[in-house]
Amino acid sequence: MRRGAVLALLPALALGAVPAWFLVSLLTSDAARAETLQDALAEAYNTNPQLLAERANLRATDEGVNQALAGWRPTLQFTSAIGKEKFENTPTTSSQLPAGYTTPRSLDFKLIQPVYQGGQTVAKTAQAEDTVRSERAHLIALEGTVLFNVISAYFDVLRDQAVVALDRNNENLLAETLKQTQAQFRSGLVTRTDVAQAEARLQAAHAQRQQDEGTLQSDRANYARYVGHAPANPAQPTIQPQIPASRAEALGLAATKNPNVISALFGEDAARDFVAATEAQLLPSVNLVGEANRTDDPLQLSGHETTYGTVQAQLSVPLYEAGLIYSESRQAKQKVGQSEGLTDDARRFAVEGATAAWETIQAQRANIVSQRSAIRADQIAYDGLKAQQRAGLRTLIDVLNAEQELFADRTNLIKAQHDLAVAEFNLADQVGRLTAADLKLAVNLYDVNRYYEAVRSKWLGFGPSR
Repeated sequence: MRRGAVLALLPALALGAVPAWFLVSLLTSDAARAETLQDALAEAYNTNPQLLAERANLRATDEGVNQALAGWRPTLQFTSAIGKEKFENTPTTSSQLPAGYTTPRSLDFKLIQPVYQGGQTVAKTAQAEDTVRSERAHLIALEGTVLFNVISAYFDVLRDQAVVALDRNNENLLAETLKQTQAQFRSGLVTRTDVAQAEARLQAAHAQRQQDEGTLQSDRANYARYVGHAPANPAQPTIQPQIPASRAEALGLAATKNPNVISALFGEDAARDFVAATEAQLLPSVNLVGEANRTDDPLQLSGHETTYGTVQAQLSVPLYEAGLIYSESRQAKQKVGQSEGLTDDARRFAVEGATAAWETIQAQRANIVSQRSAIRADQIAYDGLKAQQRAGLRTLIDVLNAEQELFADRTNLIKAQHDLAVAEFNLADQVGRLTAADLKLAVNLYDVNRYYEAVRSKWLGFGPSR
């Protein structure tokens, strides 16, 4: 690590002249290519288990449309029977066959073509399609969540790497202060109390650095959970989210464009379609039924073989279903009410999230300005107190306190910059603008229509698998 370069840049960093994340490029001396935020997001988009599982779930949901459309398609059944039959002649029988066994055989083909199912097929198809739309929106919502988690983890690593660098710089300064204080004590210029104070501050800084290094390792593990590997030389982010220009716009988009809200709205439609499908069971249904049968029975007097075929139009009218369908209809209507409540809750949750993100952005922007002003004042105060301490006008504890305030404000600036960046991406997520397409990631976007179109009208066969 080029520690001297880091230490030289810290005053400029604290004043905001150098981006906090620029520290990352100085904290490592590896020649390996830096991993950008776009790299991490693309890796997660392609390999994150949550996303892969949800895409598989969407493909399974797509099959519901094909299953609903099966209500229009014919069914064909073939039945074959063969057996042994024992018979005996008696004085009253007119059969000329001797006593013994025969082998009767039969073949039967039956074709049923639905014509009208009381509207069940139409309603079930609409329900299945609305469920697919709901699941697609849910996939977008999960995509945004996964990408935001990657972004948050990436910025966490950058923040805590910068904080650890400040910790080490603070330790170096305090170690140098202790060394100077010990030399002054040996010369009789300061007391043992001054040495103890310098030692205590150094030990506290050492403990703080160890704690922050532990937090950094936790950040790296969290990053690996979403991306699939530990961060390798994370670089300064260059992408910016698309966020609304005003608070009112942000809340309006969250209420209407948030993917979870859209998913819930389609869930409502699917619930209403289910009510229609349930009540359609009370209506008449019409089927065309064709049947062909061939029977071979040696005991038949008119000959061994019989063949016949029929075509019928069958009308079924339910008269009383033990109250079951009426109960199912009432239950389905209550599910509609539940779906409406879930939609309202999703909308409120999205608006709440957008509000919190918007306010965090405004607060952190102001906080960054304040921290930069505070750091300027802290630096002036620290330099002045050091000069006064050398002149005997200030004590060592005054200098140590000033140094601690400067260190704390530098750390707070890094954290404020982190919180601002994360809040901006969080707001983009709340308004439905945190997808691979929105971020222009270098990935092949998942085509939600590909599997749907392949299986929607598929009459036969097991493929495709994905």
